[in-house]
Amino acid sequence: MRDGLARLRTAGWRVAIVTNGRADNQLGKIRRIGLDEVVDGWAVSEAEGVRKPDRGLFEIAATRAGAHRGAA
Repeated sequence: MRDGLARLRTAGWRVAIVTNGRADNQLGKIRRIGLDEVVDGWAVSEAEGVRKPDRGLFEIAATRAGAHRGAA
């Protein structure tokens, strides 16, 4: 999985994680398995005060990953 994410980024894709849950738990998982090294950003519901499927959580993650609103 990490290799695949790294290949996507090398190909120019911006990659983000969007997850519901407790911030300490979810961030611990992201870091423990090394996803923090192969993604461009993330948004965790508890830390952001909004949960999936709310669009706002996806927008936070996209912004952190470097996406711009309206980008194709």
